Amino acid sequence: MATETGQQTLHYRLIEKIGEGGMGALGLLAFLLVMVCAPARAQSREMAIIDFYGIRSVSEDKVRQSLGIVVGDTLPDDAEPILERLRRVPGVEEATLNPVCCVDGKWILFIGIEETGAGRPELRARPEEDLTLPPEFARIYHEEQARVEASTQEGNAGDDWSQGHSLSEDADARALQLRFVELSGKHLQTLRRVLARSRHDEDRRIAAAAIAYAADKKAILPDLVQAARDPDEDVRNNAMRAIAVVAAYAQDHPELGIEIDYTPFVEMLNSPIWSDRNKAIAVIQSLASGGDPVLLRTLREEAFESLLEMARWQSPGHALWAFFTLGHVLGLKEDDILKRWTDENRTAWLDEVGKAKGAGSDDDR
Repeated sequence: MATETGQQTLHYRLIEKIGEGGMGALGLLAFLLVMVCAPARAQSREMAIIDFYGIRSVSEDKVRQSLGIVVGDTLPDDAEPILERLRRVPGVEEATLNPVCCVDGKWILFIGIEETGAGRPELRARPEEDLTLPPEFARIYHEEQARVEASTQEGNAGDDWSQGHSLSEDADARALQLRFVELSGKHLQTLRRVLARSRHDEDRRIAAAAIAYAADKKAILPDLVQAARDPDEDVRNNAMRAIAVVAAYAQDHPELGIEIDYTPFVEMLNSPIWSDRNKAIAVIQSLASGGDPVLLRTLREEAFESLLEMARWQSPGHALWAFFTLGHVLGLKEDDILKRWTDENRTAWLDEVGKAKGAGSDDDR
C-alpha cells in the first residue's frame, strides 16, 4: 500500500485538477488506485490504525474487546487466536484480519466481520481444465510486480492510464508492461481460455493481469467481468483493478461506447474480503461519477451502509473513493463533495448522513 505522504500528494492533485475544471467524471480518482493500492514496505510492525467493516447488528464494543490488540501494538504474527475470539462474539459467523501498509511507516489493520446470515457475493464455480500460460507470462508478471514495488518504495509510483491500461513511469516496470501489450496481442485467445477455464489459480491470476493490455478494451471486458467473480480472491483483485482502469478510460472516451455492468461490483462492496471491497470501489467510483440514476439508486438500496463505513475509514487514501461515491449517491455535486472531504469535520457530516439514513429521511445531504 502507499505511504500517507503519497496519498496526500495525490489528494492535492485531485483538488487542483477539479478546481481547474479538467476532470468532469472524476477520472483522476481512478488514478489514485496506483498509489492507494501500490505495494510499499512498513518501517516497523507497529499498528497505527485499526478499522472495521461488515458490522451491522453486532456490538462493535464487543468486537474491539475480543480483538485483544489496540493501536500501538505490534502486528500479530499469528492471526488465528484473534480470529477464534472474534468468531465467539454472538452474531459473528466469520472474521478476517487484513494488514495494509502504510501510515508513517506503520501498519493499518482492517478487521472484516461477516455476521450470521449476511451472505456473500456470488462467485462462479472453480474451473477444472488443465490449461496453462506460456512460461514467459509468469516471468514478466513476477518481475513487473517486483519492479513496481521497488519503484514505489523509491518514490516513483506514477502511472499512465491514457491507453486504458497501466503503464508505470518507472522505465523498467513500463518495459515489462509493454511486453504484455505485445504478448496479449499474440496470445489473446490463450489468455481468454486460461482465465475462464484453467484450474490453476496462478495462471488465472497472471491471465487477469495480462489480458488487460489487449488493444480492444471493449472486447476483453466480458472476460474481466467474469473473472471478477472468480473463486480466487487474487484473480478477482487483478481483474477488478484492470476494470477500474478501463472504467476511467471509458469516462474519458465516451465515443468508444464502453459500458460496464456494475452488478458484480455493487455486490463486492458488501464482501467480507477486504481486497474485494478495495477494488470494487475503484470501479464503482468511476461509474457513479457519471450520474447513472439506476446505479445510484442501487447503491443506495444495496450498499449504502458499506459505503458509509468505508468512508469513515481513518486512512484518507482508503476512505476517499467511498466518500466521493457516497456523495454522488446523495446527489451532491463534485465541488460539494470535495468541500466536505477537505472539511476537518467530515466525520460529523458522515454521522449526520448515517442518522438520516437510519431515520428513513430522504433529506440527508
